[in-house]
Amino acid sequence: MPTEPIITIEQIRNAAQRLSQLRSAYAQMLSFYGNVFILQEKAKGDIDLEPIQLTPEWQASQQQKNMPLLGVSDFTVDAQVGKQLLYQLCELIESHETDMQASAQAVSMAVAQGKLQSEILFENLLKGNDRFFETSATDTGADKNALAFVAYNSMVPSLELCAGQLSYYLDTAAVWQKGYCPICGSIAGLAVLGEDGKRELVCSFCHHRWRAPRIFCAFCENTQTTQLHYFFAEKEKDLRVDVCDHCQQYIKTVDGRVASRPIYPPLELVASLHLDIIAADKGFKGAVPLNIQS
Repeated sequence: MPTEPIITIEQIRNAAQRLSQLRSAYAQMLSFYGNVFILQEKAKGDIDLEPIQLTPEWQASQQQKNMPLLGVSDFTVDAQVGKQLLYQLCELIESHETDMQASAQAVSMAVAQGKLQSEILFENLLKGNDRFFETSATDTGADKNALAFVAYNSMVPSLELCAGQLSYYLDTAAVWQKGYCPICGSIAGLAVLGEDGKRELVCSFCHHRWRAPRIFCAFCENTQTTQLHYFFAEKEKDLRVDVCDHCQQYIKTVDGRVASRPIYPPLELVASLHLDIIAADKGFKGAVPLNIQS
């Protein structure tokens, strides 16, 4: 099964349906998240952003130092499209049986009444201003994590388009010898093995995919084969957990050589929560906090 990035609404819908058939316990959650990701994909067509320009000198300097092209706070967001998507996401959340319903209603109302400005919300998420989210959650009556969930997912289309534009500054065929994203510096959220056995890591923030070494911890960059191993459920050989004994962290991996379905990384993260539980029971920790709401 090809592991090229999924880029159409129909592909996302098919990926969600196939995963629901394979893992029926996640059917309701996959239905919700499939709709979230479809809304995000639809929003991309309305985004109007000036390309981020990098000078050749800056590009060369960052590559020489094995540093990412930008930091998270340097990304740009189409605030108008993000605001519209925020309303749509809140409406979607309110229509599903989730624990975010009350918070979604509170956020939507606060933005509509001007008590919470979406562009400031996006700006503070990019800056990692945790205090802002604590204060805003108190002021709006929303749960802090739910507020962050809505804010981030409203920004995703802009983030992905920025990452796609910035990827032209990279040699995407080369193997990036670091565990962080070459575009924004965020850590990997998922790994994917292609049909050729080559390994890609998927950024937890901007969703950029990059080539990575096969024998390599995505978090501490350990390459000692005796300290790197993996486990999988007997009935799920297309999905495994790569663990590192050195840093005691793990990353989930989708094996495209075995999978008989289209692979959409955000959905794979949702439909594999049982592996996070198993990894935690084995004493390993995930480097990326799962911001998945049910």
